[in-house]
Amino acid sequence: MKIIDNLTEWLYSNLDLVEECKEKKLKPVILIGGASSSGKSYTSKTLQNFLAEHNYKSIIISTDNYNKGLAENIFDIVNKKYYNNAIKNRPQITNEIKKVIINTDFDNKFENFNLQLIKNSCRDLIRFDINKFVEQLKYEFEHINFDDKNIYNLQEAALDITALISNKKIIEKKYSRMISERMEQSNIIDGRNYDLIIIEGIYALTDEITKNINEENLIKNFVDCNNKNLFLRRMIRDCAITNCSKSFILKNYLEFVMPEYLKTVLPTKESADIVLKNNMTFEELREGDVDIQNKYRLSIHQLNTLLINSKITKKLTQIDTYFGSKADDNILRLREEKSGLNYLTMKSLVYKGKPKLRKDKSIIRPNFVLADEGDLKNVFKDKNDLISQFKSAGILTIKVVEKKRWFLKYKGKEIKVDFVNDNIIMELDSETEKEIDIDLKNKKFEAQNYFEL
Repeated sequence: MKIIDNLTEWLYSNLDLVEECKEKKLKPVILIGGASSSGKSYTSKTLQNFLAEHNYKSIIISTDNYNKGLAENIFDIVNKKYYNNAIKNRPQITNEIKKVIINTDFDNKFENFNLQLIKNSCRDLIRFDINKFVEQLKYEFEHINFDDKNIYNLQEAALDITALISNKKIIEKKYSRMISERMEQSNIIDGRNYDLIIIEGIYALTDEITKNINEENLIKNFVDCNNKNLFLRRMIRDCAITNCSKSFILKNYLEFVMPEYLKTVLPTKESADIVLKNNMTFEELREGDVDIQNKYRLSIHQLNTLLINSKITKKLTQIDTYFGSKADDNILRLREEKSGLNYLTMKSLVYKGKPKLRKDKSIIRPNFVLADEGDLKNVFKDKNDLISQFKSAGILTIKVVEKKRWFLKYKGKEIKVDFVNDNIIMELDSETEKEIDIDLKNKKFEAQNYFEL
């Protein structure tokens, strides 16, 4: 096994193995496995472009597109678990379920209105109690593990791959995360048109894919990533490309995605020829809305001068808990707040990208709210529960910062003043900064010295 942390070296390592296969008159199959959101799709596309520059034409096949679709998966789970696969008419029943749920927002696909429609359309197709059947559909939907291997038709994927190796034709498969179903396809992929095949997906290295392919044809890659960045990538990606609620994405990741990765996907790393360590890219570190933060360290004298000309509108206690590693370029932060005698409340779970110092000394930092107060209440009992679940997912606490925050009104503008240990920190937006006329002799914070004070 070769472990690489440089993308260029990884590309050339795969090229070397491709050329070795070609010397033996074999059609290479490059397998790229790894955790959900480890960067398999990105690295696959990068590799495809790189190989094209070296006159090798390739096709990328994602095992994600062999997801059977929500209607079939929920039916199969219910049929096996409660009826020992005794319910017949599978194609007709799953088609009826699909017609009902396909255009419904994800969280509402198996709500009562849709369940009634499913009852009406499937009553004559099922000889068992239809009321229990739809209740079981709803329950299993609420507890489905989308990363379970059985969600995918890997046998179908393996047949398609072996067909392409033999220069035969297949029908392209396409799964949509927006509707959670397979999409009808008529596009034909002809194996004769490609010098090699790239297969990417969390189960690309499993026996279901590899056992019927000549070992000499295979080039096995595993894309590795630290657990915190896996979590961030998955949250940001699913918020962007699915219609699932943030609380569902968060709960599903901690309850199913990461445990399934540790149990089923991570062991396939041992069979890899090459492991690419692929943490957040520079582009990913810029994800989110940009915050412009003008922060100043104040002396007691400067604070008093500011208070004379301001009105205190609110006082809060904030506790910020940070997860990951101190060496990370980005942060994952849980914020708790309380006002007066109120209890601490989890207010937000936030991702912040790498800070950057502008020419005007302002600090800009990408900001992405992964979960707000409502989402956090839906998923966790309390902060201890969150920390425990994060720990099980390999996301560890690195720092806890408690501070007092005052909100001031100054010339109609809002100013935030934080008291952190022995520091007094004033935070301004760009417009408010122009209005400040107190004596600010100290420099703004340098980006490299800035860690969420």
